[in-house]
Amino acid sequence: MREEMRLDARFHHELRRPGRRPTPLSLALLWLGSPGLWALFWHRLGHHSATAPRHGALGRLCGLPLRAAVFLTHYLSHVLVKCDLLPSMSIEGGVCLANRGHIVLGARTVGRGTLIHDHVTIGMGLADGALPTIGRNVWIGPHCVIYGGVTIGDGVTVLPRTVLTRSLPAAVVVGGNPARVVRGGFDNSALRSSFSARPDVAPGELDLRPG
Repeated sequence: MREEMRLDARFHHELRRPGRRPTPLSLALLWLGSPGLWALFWHRLGHHSATAPRHGALGRLCGLPLRAAVFLTHYLSHVLVKCDLLPSMSIEGGVCLANRGHIVLGARTVGRGTLIHDHVTIGMGLADGALPTIGRNVWIGPHCVIYGGVTIGDGVTVLPRTVLTRSLPAAVVVGGNPARVVRGGFDNSALRSSFSARPDVAPGELDLRPG
């Protein structure tokens, strides 16, 4: 968990202060002003508590406090930073959640380098329980909905206000309701680093028309 949080903090730092080496002071200030980091921390704490092995009498005795920790971390994330994160979900280190929150995130896995903006719903609340799998270096814009047992390939760009219900190969740009692929073979590395001071960019500030 410590390594995952270190990667989260470094990724957030790179986005907000590109080209600058992190210092203890800059990291402390980053933590103070990053509700997205708080949500990741609480999720990781609850996830590790929920999946910790509990063998024998001592393990069963510790089960109640661990379940209480899962409930508390889920509550803090939901109430304080407006994020509802599925405890069983696995999130690789080095992920960014928007500080504005309003994120419902119920994927199976989320890969490193992925940015998820505000007012996004992914995978939770379905009767069949199917959960999306989010690859690495994915950019998901504000006001998106992704649901079903879909797989989002590495480097995919999901434009704001997209409703996505099908799997996508790597490095495509998708948008609309229903979603359609508007560009293939797109390198979103510049996009994912261009909002260094504002990882909560508004939909109207994007220009990703097909080239």
